[in-house]
Amino acid sequence: MSDRKRKIEDTVPCIPIEEQTIKKLKILDNHNGTTENTIKTQPFKTERCNICRQYLNEVAIYNGHPNYSVEEFISLTDPKLMLFTGEESDINERDVHPVHKITYFSVYDKNGHLCPFDTGLIEANKPLYFSGYIKPIYEDDPTTNNGIPTHDMGPINEWFLSGFDGGEKALVGFSTLFAEYYLMEASPEYEPMMKILRIKIHLAKIVIEFLIEEACQEPTYEDLLQYLLQSNDPDQTEDTLLRHAQFICDQVSSFDEAADSDEQMFITTPCMRTLVEMAGVTFRVRKRMRKIENKTGIKKKPSAWSKATTTKLVQEVFETFFPDQIDRKENDDKGPRRKRCGICEACQRPDCGKCAHCQNMLKFGGTGRSKQACLVRRCPNMAIQAANEDASDGEDDQADSVNVESKASLSKRIIHKVMWIDEATFKHKARSYYQSAQVGDLVIELDDCVVLNSEEPNQPLWIARVGYMWQERDATLFHAHLFCRGSDTVLGETADPRELFVVDVCENCPLGSIVRKANVEKRTVPKNWATNGGLDSLPPRLDDDGRTFFYSKRYDSENSRFVDLQKEEEDESIPYTPCDCCRRRNQKKKHELITYQNGAVHWCGDIYRVGSGVFLEPDAFSFKSNATHDTTNSSNQNENHVNHELYPEYYRKRSDNLKGSNAETPDPFCIALIEDIVEFSNAVKIRVRKFYRPENTHEGSLLSYRKDLNLVYWSTEEKTVNFSLVTGKCYIACSNALEIPVDEWSSRGPYRFYFTQAYDEKKQLFYDVPSEGLNIGLISKGKGKGKGKSKQVDKPSKDLAPEWDVPRKLKCMDVFAGCGGLSEGLHQAKIAETKWAIEKEPAAARAFKLNNPDAIVYTEDCNELLRMIMSEKESKRKGLPRKGEVELLVGGPPCQGFSGMNRFNAGQYSLFKNSLISSYLSFCDYYRPAYFILENVRNFVSFKRSMVLKLTLRCLLAIGYQVTFGVVQAGHYGVPQTRRRLIIMAAAPGMVLPAYPEPQHVFSKKGCQLSVPVDDFKFYTGVKWGASAPYRTITVRDAMSDLPKIRNGSNSQKMPYDSEPISHFQRVIRDHNATDCVIDHICKEMAPIVESRMSHIPIYPGADWRDLPNSVLRLSDGTFTNKLKYPYRFKKQKSSEPCRGVCACAVTGHCDAADRQSNTLIPWCLPHTADRHNNWSGLYGRLGWDGFFSTTVTNPEPMGKQGRVLHPEQHRVVSVRECARSQGFPDKYQFHGNILDKHRQVGNAVPPPLGAAIGKEIAKALTLTLKPVN
Repeated sequence: MSDRKRKIEDTVPCIPIEEQTIKKLKILDNHNGTTENTIKTQPFKTERCNICRQYLNEVAIYNGHPNYSVEEFISLTDPKLMLFTGEESDINERDVHPVHKITYFSVYDKNGHLCPFDTGLIEANKPLYFSGYIKPIYEDDPTTNNGIPTHDMGPINEWFLSGFDGGEKALVGFSTLFAEYYLMEASPEYEPMMKILRIKIHLAKIVIEFLIEEACQEPTYEDLLQYLLQSNDPDQTEDTLLRHAQFICDQVSSFDEAADSDEQMFITTPCMRTLVEMAGVTFRVRKRMRKIENKTGIKKKPSAWSKATTTKLVQEVFETFFPDQIDRKENDDKGPRRKRCGICEACQRPDCGKCAHCQNMLKFGGTGRSKQACLVRRCPNMAIQAANEDASDGEDDQADSVNVESKASLSKRIIHKVMWIDEATFKHKARSYYQSAQVGDLVIELDDCVVLNSEEPNQPLWIARVGYMWQERDATLFHAHLFCRGSDTVLGETADPRELFVVDVCENCPLGSIVRKANVEKRTVPKNWATNGGLDSLPPRLDDDGRTFFYSKRYDSENSRFVDLQKEEEDESIPYTPCDCCRRRNQKKKHELITYQNGAVHWCGDIYRVGSGVFLEPDAFSFKSNATHDTTNSSNQNENHVNHELYPEYYRKRSDNLKGSNAETPDPFCIALIEDIVEFSNAVKIRVRKFYRPENTHEGSLLSYRKDLNLVYWSTEEKTVNFSLVTGKCYIACSNALEIPVDEWSSRGPYRFYFTQAYDEKKQLFYDVPSEGLNIGLISKGKGKGKGKSKQVDKPSKDLAPEWDVPRKLKCMDVFAGCGGLSEGLHQAKIAETKWAIEKEPAAARAFKLNNPDAIVYTEDCNELLRMIMSEKESKRKGLPRKGEVELLVGGPPCQGFSGMNRFNAGQYSLFKNSLISSYLSFCDYYRPAYFILENVRNFVSFKRSMVLKLTLRCLLAIGYQVTFGVVQAGHYGVPQTRRRLIIMAAAPGMVLPAYPEPQHVFSKKGCQLSVPVDDFKFYTGVKWGASAPYRTITVRDAMSDLPKIRNGSNSQKMPYDSEPISHFQRVIRDHNATDCVIDHICKEMAPIVESRMSHIPIYPGADWRDLPNSVLRLSDGTFTNKLKYPYRFKKQKSSEPCRGVCACAVTGHCDAADRQSNTLIPWCLPHTADRHNNWSGLYGRLGWDGFFSTTVTNPEPMGKQGRVLHPEQHRVVSVRECARSQGFPDKYQFHGNILDKHRQVGNAVPPPLGAAIGKEIAKALTLTLKPVN
């Protein structure tokens, strides 16, 4: 053991890894100084050399020149170094500057300090010199034999890398005024510095080789770390990577300079951009001090992906957006050349309506002769398309895009005289109704379509259908049922200029305000629609002539839906109105109206009687013990009592919002039973019996989480409330009244709650249910349910708890199936049977097969499979499904290009993956299934100015589907994780389009911003429960508190449970597990320093890297950490505060490479860049037992994008099984491959509970389709 190590070991008390140090011991003791856990070290001195910037107490001193050494210009005249005789007739210009080798060298400054030459000193024009033994360029012997001893060579003008010598050794050189020198072996005193250089050069080589192989896969930072760790090289760690990030990024950038202009730049890959961000790498314009030549002989790997295979219709929709990714056939007919690119900012603007060109357009009331595009929509030339894309990313669209419901009202200005042609056909009160009228030169009849002016001159003209006409006093009026232009929907300018949609907007207008008649065609779906898949083409896109239009769907912007047209039934409450819009609005009003009749309340399609269970708003009742959520502060300590010398980064937590906390999660609905109903003149009131949830009792959330989610407690408390506080209906039963087990009864239908005991809040006492409550839920003749008049409760069959509708299982194909999360959810909903699955990744495909043995799993490229499918011979040979066999098509096209986790997504591979959207839609176009689901990340809606979303909707509508779109939060459906996903659902013509599932569990408000922003407007799913839900939130404790304890790097694939399931979630997740063992409860093994950091993260919610002590510790491999130095004071710091800057950029704004520190418990890179990145909140973060997971990623890394991946109590990252539980996978679900494969399968999956919720809505829609109700 060295003297230095022995000295540290004797004087520094090291904290064992096994010992859990609670960081609340940071509080200072006024009498004894710091606590006993404070590590005593010598005060840090900040004296540094003014040249090399090294700390004077740590600098190595140059031992002196070699014996008999001479100066450089003298050595170069030695005959040993001469390569020429002087008789050469011609000498190459490059040979004028001699090139030699130098061995046994040392580099130093004028102060005699040994200096690293690769830390930016040369680039900063600091004079560095070197000494050693010069040898001729052809010499391979690294010893000093026959060398010329030389001193004070330099100063060094530049240092350079010249590739590799065919192996692992890099060729490094110096350049001086007199010559260039390739380095051989360093002197013993300088060898430690050269070792560091060799490590980072080798690391840069490894990173570049990784990028050559994997760049096309868009690798993440976590993927790069995993690649480095697989080598088991102790020098290839995350700390080393971050320490040398500047050098590595410079080398990658230099390598990119040799690439062709159309090749992807490696520095733009997600892993490199994350490295740049975390390490604070800068790419400033440098002086010419370094030359890097690519002599490695390695070239960038060419793109190996296939182009998207599409049907003809899908190709026509997408070809402008993915011109290089769509596979076109050579003999395809070429259509007319597009005048617009369709995706730039100019093309996305609507016509302004103000310029001279717009004023001449027919839709704005002009003659239409000039046929010139709007001046603000002139498409830029394709040669400057890239520049326009850059501009569109940074500029806001100033066009006045408005929704149809909020558009300016119609102009009522009369421009024509009106005369009735026939006699009145019907009279009602003061109105006389007519069949036809003469309006100027036009003859207007019922059901004619007309063009109307807008009040705003810059708005397009309106198209309307004449519903009915009448004379009222001196006014001649007609009822206009308005159409909505496609460009005024979410489709924007991707819509056909002539396409209209029926909307629920109508208005009474003067007949004399009609501008002209319009020809509006109603397009219906052909009878052979289902079998015509893949054969249809997009109708020719023609310019808007102001007269000819077509429509086929109704647009519901409030609920983000395009649906089939349906004739509404006659409504006698609206006399003489053939307007379907009026009927729908009247029916909606009736549906939402609270009506009391025959002793019951009718509201939103449900009947509420005495004895009915109800959900009430969360504030309808008050509870003394309402400890539902985690309200623990991140640190229950006063910052003034923290030892800032030991915990120098703790100050960054002052205004921190606790990530993953349920402190702001709302309470679930209150549960009550109606005991009486009273109607007043202005309201309906109900007297209800109060029921307690387990968390509302004195036990609180810590004990109540062990109880079933649908368990409640009967009470004697009653309260009279306004019926407006009711949010929905539930079903309550005493367990003794049920004829089947409680679990079975609960699983048969929605919102079923049971009770076994009563609760007295005042006495905080549980007791047996009294006789009056024992019959609640009893199904028998003549027996009541609770109090109330007998005639109101003699018919319990009318209020029976409904059961799930499962008409039949649909034959399903899962494309981009992954390990099968979405299919698993649909299977749980009993609506689907997955017959076919497509997954290219072998490990994920194998996992799908393990869990779905009866499914056929294809591992070929989906584009190749689609080619086979469209070729009947190959399809039959491959056993692929035929048209009509696929009834449900589901899938989540790869999301890397859209994901916010991959913020740098301009590479060609991301474009390819994004183009798989068109491939997936082509599967839909070919098979024409009854139902279609597309799942993707939330950023899908904003990608390329929402263009991909618009084109996807446009494509589905063009095929003939009904479509709805929206963002859902997986946490609302029973997983302890925030995961917002876009879900697009489509239904074939004639089928009922599913609605979005109502939230089942409350969730943190921060994760519930679920609008879809498109073109300055927000779209919603139409769910009614936005602020609360029937059940409490699911926590980390619910999910994994029963799993066995494991250590860092545990790799036991199978181990027995060491406890019974504790929570309701655990009982469900472990149900049907054939064995008593848990599988895949394995976690990644982290490097010794990462392991030490994890062990020193305190155990409380919100703890992260800012809680780490700045101390010297022994690691598990026997080495020691360094103490992080803070030599700089931020400009805004008070003089009384300790220095908090770790780099010169804290003062000057420019980084100094000499400031980089390594092997510190607090990673140097985090305080270096914390101010720019929200203090890196959450890195090395612990999960809180009462909180929730961040979005489960494909590779949990403490310093990854989702750094809050540490177990709540154990010193390790979360295991594969814990991640699977955060997604809602049952414990019996199997994954395949190595640990990284399994993490990737879990992180890419759709949470099965979300899939189950969607599946139940599809089942409801299918039931309504097969059994239509009045």
